[in-house]
Amino acid sequence: MIPTLLATLVVGAAIGIATQPTMADEWTFWAALGAPYAALGVWSIVALRGSEALAGRLRLRGGDLAIGILMGLVMATVGFVVLRWLTPFGSPRAEWLARVYLQVGDVRGRTGFLVSLAALAGIEEVVWRGYVLQALRSRLSPPLAVLISSTAYAVAHLPSMFTLGSTVAGPNPLLPMAALFCGLCWGAAAVFLERLWPVIVAHIVFSYFMAGPMPMLL
Repeated sequence: MIPTLLATLVVGAAIGIATQPTMADEWTFWAALGAPYAALGVWSIVALRGSEALAGRLRLRGGDLAIGILMGLVMATVGFVVLRWLTPFGSPRAEWLARVYLQVGDVRGRTGFLVSLAALAGIEEVVWRGYVLQALRSRLSPPLAVLISSTAYAVAHLPSMFTLGSTVAGPNPLLPMAALFCGLCWGAAAVFLERLWPVIVAHIVFSYFMAGPMPMLL
């Protein structure tokens, strides 16, 4: 359980810092998330160094890109539907979405932000669906390992409920909800496919389509 607890605490602290209003639409937002995740990524790779489990999961195979793109598009579609239902135009809850978008910034046409988004997505998968999930699977059944790792992933996003909250609509549940949904989907895919590239690609596609066109949802 130590990898799960450590990842949850480090990522939770990073999200609590990165989602402060002073970090909105700035390189400091990406740095506050990226630096701790980079450290966790190195830690995960070193911990699994020489492990056939990690090497096998990071081996690109035919169809991985197509599976990842399709998975990401389907998840983004579900995300758009849920957001439209949960944060309708004119509703006080629409401020939740506005706060998330203003914090991340518009990634369209900003190469540096796009590269940061893709790199962060890849590192997240190595940490959560690579090391953390693998550590849990060594002790628990695959379904339970996926559930616990996904719950921890969502718990790490809980600080954003308050840092991105609204004085009108209250605490903002969007990021924790998205983390739980995505964690379950990517965790199940990682277990079923026994590799990470499809979920890395799916994570990048989902993140881009949820962040890039987000102004259209406001």
